[in-house]
Amino acid sequence: MSSEKPDPQSPVPIDFTLKSIGISFADLSQDLCGSPEGCTMILVVVPNRVQKDLFKVPRHIRLRLSGWIRSVELRGLEEVRRIQGYHDEPLKGLRAGQRSIRLNRSYRAIYETRGQGDIKIVEIKEVTKHGY
Repeated sequence: MSSEKPDPQSPVPIDFTLKSIGISFADLSQDLCGSPEGCTMILVVVPNRVQKDLFKVPRHIRLRLSGWIRSVELRGLEEVRRIQGYHDEPLKGLRAGQRSIRLNRSYRAIYETRGQGDIKIVEIKEVTKHGY
């Protein structure tokens, strides 16, 4: 048996932590999602280029996008797509496979989803002033 003490700064694997308190992943999924199969985890990514561009748009547009991101992470993408105020719609032509949401009458956020299994990644591609 080693006499070394574990480094308190080193990360503890979550499965070890759960086992030590008597909880399994299935139990945790049941508590969080209501089903033992688990739920889909959604991660919204805003690339550095888009973050830099966001400083050029009005503050209320940034706040609206931030609210949309929080809603997607908390409620799920499918649930947020049902909110009529965002006018979430698939794009066509060169942007096929991407979707857009309205942040107000002038600004749109364009995003793309990808992922496997229980993890989905939503990547914001750009926030632009929509030309009519």
